[in-house]
Amino acid sequence: MRIAAIIPARKGSKRIPKKNLLKIESEYLLEKVLKNLRGMSYDLDIFISTDDEEIKKIAINNQDINLLERGNRFCDDFSSVIDVINWHQESELKNYAVILRVSLHSLCIDSK
Repeated sequence: MRIAAIIPARKGSKRIPKKNLLKIESEYLLEKVLKNLRGMSYDLDIFISTDDEEIKKIAINNQDINLLERGNRFCDDFSSVIDVINWHQESELKNYAVILRVSLHSLCIDSK
């Protein structure tokens, strides 16, 4: 069974500006979440859906991460995370039996 973990991380956060680039103890939240995903006992493919150039650089530095480009219609304040995931599922993720949505604020969830 193929499992995908998708992290939606768009650039334009309004409530907490640049929240996807926040750091804790000099480490990006994204990097902490990636460590937790890698520690899971499941064999999964990790994807980041973003329109942010800085997040793309972080993803590129992690060779086991797959980068998904968001369509322009999903970079606004009106598109939901579900809309984005459904769009990716219909194109890049259609061969996965399970798609896990992972938020950057999930960093406290233990990988076990």
